[in-house]
Amino acid sequence: MPRRNVRETNREEAVNVHLAQMLKERGIAARAERRSREGIPDVRVDLIGGYEIVLECKYEGSTSLLESQLATRLASFPDAVGIMGMVYPSWMREERDIPDALVSATDFEWWLYGSRGVVESTRRVRGGNVDDLADYLRVLPLELEAVDQVYAAASVVGYALERSA
Repeated sequence: MPRRNVRETNREEAVNVHLAQMLKERGIAARAERRSREGIPDVRVDLIGGYEIVLECKYEGSTSLLESQLATRLASFPDAVGIMGMVYPSWMREERDIPDALVSATDFEWWLYGSRGVVESTRRVRGGNVDDLADYLRVLPLELEAVDQVYAAASVVGYALERSA
């Protein structure tokens, strides 16, 4: 019997779980692939002040499916301060060590799809690594809802002190 060429690939769900863990390590309260009556978002983030952000994540090449899921999440989570799309680079599909791949990746892309049940009028795609994403998540409520700047600055300073300790 001839041997078939079997290629192993990482399921998106596995990458989502590791991403949530890495966000936790960076001081972001994140959880992945948790079922609720609103559905099963890829990653949910709860920030200080009660701000919720939902990330829907897909590999490169699945943008149309991602758009559909973002619309569903916006309707399911109308109080979320942010519904975000995130694209994992396609090379991550075949990486053997997902955490290592997440740490070394510098080519993630993400954007804010909507806020508080309303689709954003412009799409500003951002990119970078896990640290850049964590930083963006921290300042998103300030950017969207003009949270008191003293409180926001105190949160940033607190995070910096905690990280350096």
